[in-house]
Amino acid sequence: MFHHKLRRNILVLCICATAALSHTQSSAYAQSTPVPAAAGGPPNAFFEALRTIDSQQKAVAATRSYALPSASSAARQPLFPARIDPTAVRPAVPSAPATRPGQTPSSFFRAVRAIESQQSAPNGAAPVVRAAPPAPEKATAFMRVSNEPRNVSIMNTDYWLSYPQNAWQIVSAPYNFDTNDWFVAGGVAATTGLLMLADKEINDTWRDDIRTGGLDDFLDIMETFGDSQFVIFGVLGGYAAGELIGSDRDQEAALLVAQSFVLSAGLTQGLKFAFRRERPDDSRDDQYSFFSSDASETNSAFPSGHATNAFSMASVLTNVYDEQVPWLGWVLYPVATMTALARVNNERHWGSDVFLGSALGYFIGRMVVHHSPFRGDKTISLAPMTDGDLNGLRVVHKI
Repeated sequence: MFHHKLRRNILVLCICATAALSHTQSSAYAQSTPVPAAAGGPPNAFFEALRTIDSQQKAVAATRSYALPSASSAARQPLFPARIDPTAVRPAVPSAPATRPGQTPSSFFRAVRAIESQQSAPNGAAPVVRAAPPAPEKATAFMRVSNEPRNVSIMNTDYWLSYPQNAWQIVSAPYNFDTNDWFVAGGVAATTGLLMLADKEINDTWRDDIRTGGLDDFLDIMETFGDSQFVIFGVLGGYAAGELIGSDRDQEAALLVAQSFVLSAGLTQGLKFAFRRERPDDSRDDQYSFFSSDASETNSAFPSGHATNAFSMASVLTNVYDEQVPWLGWVLYPVATMTALARVNNERHWGSDVFLGSALGYFIGRMVVHHSPFRGDKTISLAPMTDGDLNGLRVVHKI
């Protein structure tokens, strides 16, 4: 029995010694001898990376110091415990660890990139590390469709067809109003009503306290900009100049001014005939002289045609040349305002007449330019979009 146990112990000791010796020799061989890359196997960079990682981990371990447990706690523990109790060993904080516990060393990722470069590079070529492409920026701003006029000609069929189309757009505009449009329209109507209540006081104050000989001369000149003859000759001269110098924008401006003049005249004359308001120089003491039975020229005050013409022309020109001459509105709108005030100065209109005529002219001019037959559909816009690795354009149609 004793000999049997002795032989068994000797056999176990021999097996343990052989395993320890084999492990030591294989570790020494792996550290001293480079392993050639087999066909289809991992390249040498992989083993070099592993040795680098192992060196870093050993450097981290070398910076740690361990305090032995006290004699009383050591006496209570077995000589060869099955596993090490983490509370029994108190590691000191390293001064400068290379990596945080549980964090993969950065050399590992460099090794992986080096391996990928070796595998993708042709034979004999130096490996190239490919940088990741930058993430595309998310575009949020809409791109503007080209604002340049096209196919501008007085013989353009679309231009003549746009007359009834834009007339219907103007008449049916309230049907398409949103909340903001109704707010603006309500403000115009309320201001017109308040001015009607003060029309007599406004005209009396202007005639008695403001009107002078010099002001009469100046406003008589400004009144010319609202005359129908001035608008017609301005349209003909502007179109001829644009045709002569080959400017599509100048021709477009002239044709759109002509269209706004026709549409404005049709709307204002219809309102004049419907309301039949007497002019201040005929009924100075009656500001509420609407629906007069006498259908003569004197009963056509509401609204002002001169104010409508001046503001429609100013609105068209400002919007057509908004990119080339952005300050043009600062010149044309004051001129149109002086034209409207000239009608009050000459007692041909009440204050409410010129205010409503100015609002209608501004509205009609913007509508004509917005629905210009010489430009792209402004209800359609393009926007860049990105979705991961995909880039494209988004088409937005505004109803």
